[in-house]
Amino acid sequence: MRSEKNLNGQKGRTFIEEARRRQIVDCAIEVISEVGYRKASLARIAERAGVSKGVILYHFAGKGEVIETALGQIYAALGARFEQELADQPDLRSTLAAYIRALVGYLRDNPTHVRVIAEAATYDGGGAESTDSFDPGDAGQRWRALAELLRAGQAAGEFRAFDARVVAQAIGGAIDAVVAGWLEDPDTDLTEAGEELVTTFDRALVAVPPTTDSGSTPCQ
Repeated sequence: MRSEKNLNGQKGRTFIEEARRRQIVDCAIEVISEVGYRKASLARIAERAGVSKGVILYHFAGKGEVIETALGQIYAALGARFEQELADQPDLRSTLAAYIRALVGYLRDNPTHVRVIAEAATYDGGGAESTDSFDPGDAGQRWRALAELLRAGQAAGEFRAFDARVVAQAIGGAIDAVVAGWLEDPDTDLTEAGEELVTTFDRALVAVPPTTDSGSTPCQ
């Protein structure tokens, strides 16, 4: 990839190059959202961006790098959303609720990102003959941070005993299902659906303190 000296005299991309790369990545996300990864050819991405295929290959090594860059951009934005909305929560129970709201809210606000994330999670490498494969990252990482949050809640006595990895996957699957239903029926109130998930998992996971039967008579 070509590079030029920036304003500080160091090698790097110019502002124009960075803007063009962002444009190409944004268009790639739109195309993948519409037709899926396999059909999102460089030609289609170039047409959406209003450039030639050669322009894309000037900035990226190939389709795989375009997709990896798009995923990185999406995950960075999602991470920033979590950092903002999970900060300063009073306890881990509230943090779990904020996590669900943040993820549902991000997907609601960025519907074109939904399919990109989903396809990356199930990507099989494109086959042995593929020349434009990309690295989707660690698929297990998707819910690992959530599982760690759940374990921390268990350690603090806020959540009951359960398999944190399984429950993290269940929460993630429920969010995926609700968002998929919203995409099929845009009249669905996704914010309200997210609140239903918050209530459901809060009631299912929060530790209930033991109770004593104050009316019982001790044995003589």
